[in-house]
Amino acid sequence: MRDFKAVLICLFCIGMIFLLSYVFPSMINDSKGKLCFSYNCFSEKYAGDIYNLHVTHPAFAGRALTSSMQEIIHHITGLGYGQSFALLNFVLLFFCGLMVFFLAKQSDLSKNQTYLSIFLFYLSFSILLAFFHSVDTYDEPIQYLSLFASLFFFYKKRLIPFSICLIIALLARESSIIIFPSLIILLFYEEIALLKDGFYGKIINLHNLKKILSLLIPLAVFFSIYYYILSYRHVLNTGVEYATSHRLVYWRYNFKNWQFGIESIFSMIMVLGWPSYVLYYYRKIKKFSSEEFKYIIAFIIALVINTTITIVSTRAREARIFALPMIFIWPLLGKYFLDIINQIEWRGVASAFKERILFSLVRFIVMLLGLFLIYVMGFYLYKPTDARGSDILFQLYFFISFSLMAIHKFLFDLGHKK
Repeated sequence: MRDFKAVLICLFCIGMIFLLSYVFPSMINDSKGKLCFSYNCFSEKYAGDIYNLHVTHPAFAGRALTSSMQEIIHHITGLGYGQSFALLNFVLLFFCGLMVFFLAKQSDLSKNQTYLSIFLFYLSFSILLAFFHSVDTYDEPIQYLSLFASLFFFYKKRLIPFSICLIIALLARESSIIIFPSLIILLFYEEIALLKDGFYGKIINLHNLKKILSLLIPLAVFFSIYYYILSYRHVLNTGVEYATSHRLVYWRYNFKNWQFGIESIFSMIMVLGWPSYVLYYYRKIKKFSSEEFKYIIAFIIALVINTTITIVSTRAREARIFALPMIFIWPLLGKYFLDIINQIEWRGVASAFKERILFSLVRFIVMLLGLFLIYVMGFYLYKPTDARGSDILFQLYFFISFSLMAIHKFLFDLGHKK
């Protein structure tokens, strides 16, 4: 790759995330509420327990890729389970950042926009704090990398590698099936337009049959392998029992009391809040191109399905689960973010204070009240139930991200370009 700046940005971001996860109480060190500045903060006992859980628990046993790769690294290098887990997942996240870069380039973003897309990917709540307790990232890095790769090959119109990457994503986490309705939109976007116009005959052809097979074959392969893995690990029957007895009642867990309900809602808005804000304000100033619009529709469909399933059948405080639909827009966010910032006309803001002083002061006071409300919500209302000493990081993320949105809204309303 000629553009080494993207590599350096990914390395820098990965380094910062690792440092944050290494020092503060997290899955990496399990330091139980204490900061860790030792040369070896890895918690091998905790990592081993998590590995065993993912191999034996019926909810995780079918997701064999991460645990198998972790086991291979452990045996080949002699590293402990904690070090193997960190090495594997941070390498995978590094390549995820590069895939965001490639997908952004494919979407004709400028260099600055592609670099910003990388930063925004790593600054997303579910990535920046991926390995902290209650977020509890485990299989997502390889899932994201596989899904990014599938979108890359979709853009290149190479259906075989597209299907192979989907199989890997499904094996990494079966939740990848949630985005299949969105993939149908991407694959058949032009055909859907023809259906609206009544051109039914033009959509029945060999190429569209190949598109259908590119989705059906990964599903067939996945279910076959998934069945074999559960049978091999002797958790097939318990897996079915767990799904029927636990999955559809997790909403009770998510809202079993006031604090859990608040945390469930905050987990959702910290993952989806600022990206949705960016999309909303970009749409106020510009129209999405037809190519971009496909991905926005895919994002919205996945968002509705995934959010519903997350609240009903998973622990919603595990915020990473809300992030799956972001696959479709992470590569585009650099463009949208930069445009809504550049849309602010600083002279317009200054002239507003000169020419409409009362209006501007009222807006300013409203913004200050908003910031105060965000502060109260972030540090007093929101109390993570399982952060294990890293609560302040979660609260700071909420406060900073929503404060920036409030400040942007104030400046945008006063002096955006017409």
